[in-house]
Amino acid sequence: MTYITFSTEEKRLQHPQASKIHKGLWYTYEFYYPGLDESLLPLLSASNFAEAFAAAKGVPDVDEKLKQQQVLCIALLPNLLDDEVDLLLEYANDGPALSRETILLTSAQTGKTNLAKRSLQGLDDTSTRALIKAVQIEAFQWACRIGQLETAQWFVAQDSVNLLPSVPATMRQN
Repeated sequence: MTYITFSTEEKRLQHPQASKIHKGLWYTYEFYYPGLDESLLPLLSASNFAEAFAAAKGVPDVDEKLKQQQVLCIALLPNLLDDEVDLLLEYANDGPALSRETILLTSAQTGKTNLAKRSLQGLDDTSTRALIKAVQIEAFQWACRIGQLETAQWFVAQDSVNLLPSVPATMRQN
C-alpha cells in the first residue's frame, strides 16, 4: 500500500480529495496514520456511487480499518439512493464486517439518514432500541458537529435517550 502524508492541516486542505474529509473524521478514522491510503483517492474523486463502489471492490486484502474508511468515503457521496445504500451495507458486511454501531455512526457522520434506517432493517424492536441507545448520543453529536440537521433530528426523534433536555421541540419532529 502507498500512502499520502500531509505535514500540516493546511496542506491536507489543499489536496483535492483529502479536503473532502471533515477534520474530525480525518482524526477519528485515522486517515493520518500512516497516511491517506492511495486506494481511497478514486472513491473520493468519484462522481457517482457506481464508480466509487467499483473502486472499493477492486482493492484486494482490505482490513477493517481500510473498510471503515472506504465505507465512509462512499457515504460522503451526495444523494445515495436506497438501492445504493443496500449495496454499501452488503459490502460493509462482507469480509471484515463492520458492526451496526459503526454503520449508524457513519450515517451520522455523513448525514445519511437512509443509511441509518436501512442498517436497522430486519431487527426486532428491542434490538433496534438497544442499538440506537448504544450510539444515539455520539451519533447526535457527530451529526451536529458536521452540520447534518436532518440526521441529528432523526436521532433525537428515536427518543431512546434523553439527549438534551433543552433540545427545542421543533427538532423532535421526524
